[in-house]
Amino acid sequence: MIWHEYAHAIQYAFAPTWGEGEMAALGEGYADYWASSIPRSTQEWTRAKHRTIGLFRWDGHNEFWSGRRVNDSRTYPFNNLSVHSAGQIWSSALMSV
Repeated sequence: MIWHEYAHAIQYAFAPTWGEGEMAALGEGYADYWASSIPRSTQEWTRAKHRTIGLFRWDGHNEFWSGRRVNDSRTYPFNNLSVHSAGQIWSSALMSV
């Protein structure tokens, strides 16, 4: 969570007028990507599970909420998704790269 929020701080530092809509979704996706990249520098990450690692694993991933992930298969445009859900499209694209 700290890395996710730190990524937002970086965004606002270089673009203080970061806004709503698609910019907000891109911001959430970038922050999710940043946070999910941290396990790559620790013992948590392996090539076998890199596409399934979820964000905020402490936050009750269960049958009621699957959490946010970086392996979303939805594509742009994301129409009526929330910024957090739409951000998963961008974070997944970044993680694939």
